[in-house]
Amino acid sequence: MTEFTKLKMAFTVALLAALFMLKPLFDQAAAAQFQYLNLNLSLRTLYYLFSGALGLSAYCFALELISGRSAPVAQRAGNTMYALAVLMPPAFLAIFVLSHVVRRLGAGMGATVLEIVLTVALGGGGFILLLYLRSAIGERDRSFTVSRMGDEETAQLAKANGLLEAGLYDLVVVQAFQTIETSVRRLLLAKGLYSRRDTIKDHVALARSHGLLGEEESQTIHDIRVLRNEVAHEGKRVNRDSAEKVLSSARWLITRFGMTLAKLEETTANGDEAATGT
Repeated sequence: MTEFTKLKMAFTVALLAALFMLKPLFDQAAAAQFQYLNLNLSLRTLYYLFSGALGLSAYCFALELISGRSAPVAQRAGNTMYALAVLMPPAFLAIFVLSHVVRRLGAGMGATVLEIVLTVALGGGGFILLLYLRSAIGERDRSFTVSRMGDEETAQLAKANGLLEAGLYDLVVVQAFQTIETSVRRLLLAKGLYSRRDTIKDHVALARSHGLLGEEESQTIHDIRVLRNEVAHEGKRVNRDSAEKVLSSARWLITRFGMTLAKLEETTANGDEAATGT
């Protein structure tokens, strides 16, 4: 879970706490109702819808926290409910205004048709805003996760170097491979790609299918993965030369991935500039 997700959860819990404190006021205002599309609406309706959406978003963020890493399904669901909750107060206000506009027009077929048209327009505009907010929140989540994984990658590579100096050559292979796994996952996430299964083979296949990895990089990862499995599961011993070669290959792969990430960031920046016309 990223710091941004923790921040979202903190705001969600704070809003829920504020709602619980204001519940007596909402209960007192429950008598003030208005009709829209033959439905009786009040501030109590907004209260329950708003608190329900916030509660579901907090639950999804908690699922992501329990997973210990990025959980795309829980993250998207939480972002959707969070964006929906943010849109509810202005949407409720817009419905209140529309109800008064339609009531001033009086009864009849014309008023009914206008009410339906305005509702469809409001719903369409709200849906577009919902998708935009969810996308913006998801983009922040993704950028924070990519940055965090970059820090993990640096720390893991430094740990592998320390193991080499300590003469723990078997562990160098294991740690170097873990660093490569983190780097590949970071590369996929920067592109907005998610593998169905969280295995290095699936990650590499997905990256290759989108042109993020070439034959040489894929073969190097495969060779290190085979050696890592032999060390971890079969007790194979590794000498210093082999450990240094693995660590050198890991540095080479991470450098190549970094170049690809830089190109992706440059492409995204150019796209943003073109969209804003700057």
